[in-house]
Amino acid sequence: MDHFKLRHTRWLLVTYLILLGGGIYFIILGEQRWLVLILFTIWGWLIFLGLWHNVSYQNGTITGVLFPSKPISIKISNITDIRQEMQTWRYETRRSIAIYNSRDKQVIRVSLSLFVPSDVRKLMQVIHEARPDLAIPEGWA
Repeated sequence: MDHFKLRHTRWLLVTYLILLGGGIYFIILGEQRWLVLILFTIWGWLIFLGLWHNVSYQNGTITGVLFPSKPISIKISNITDIRQEMQTWRYETRRSIAIYNSRDKQVIRVSLSLFVPSDVRKLMQVIHEARPDLAIPEGWA
């Protein structure tokens, strides 16, 4: 497998579309349309930012992009640890798989609620095939 990109779960896009549609509905019919517009804009923007969190694999390198940070790339040969973590992200707790390169002080977090589980499994399989010495977290899927 030369390259692939982890797909986002459907709930993220569906939630964004529902919020967008609901915001338009309340703007057209609501009495306090500016308040509703502001609230839906803020909430929609937070969901949209979630769509900018991308993780991909290409030719032995895992790249993570989390808006507004610069992309982080870690070669599989440079991975020093893989852990399952709990993190607080925008007022909610999310489970993730963290891929560490301690030598360069880099980490890519793969959110288990943002990405399709089969894609995360594929990424873990690629890492395990290339680096059987690394312990892959269990019980997350």
